[in-house]
Amino acid sequence: MCEARRGGVRRLIHISSIRCSAITPDAQTIDERFDRVQALPVGFYSKSKVAAERLVLEAHKRKQIEVTVIRRRGSTASATERRSRGW
Repeated sequence: MCEARRGGVRRLIHISSIRCSAITPDAQTIDERFDRVQALPVGFYSKSKVAAERLVLEAHKRKQIEVTVIRRRGSTASATERRSRGW
């Protein structure tokens, strides 16, 4: 992000993953109001995605860069299913 700011980038779109919030306290509903700090990541992948989101959101909070976080949901089909369907 430092290089982006030095290069004049004003807005960042961070592509994240729904895995950032694999577990929530008390089975909370997750929507745009959900406090991402409450996310309880499970496994290295989820933990790294949460850490990256927190980094970009902190930069946004400090008004260093405009940020939009998109939590993409991947395919729910297994690898075997995807191969059999030609995906």
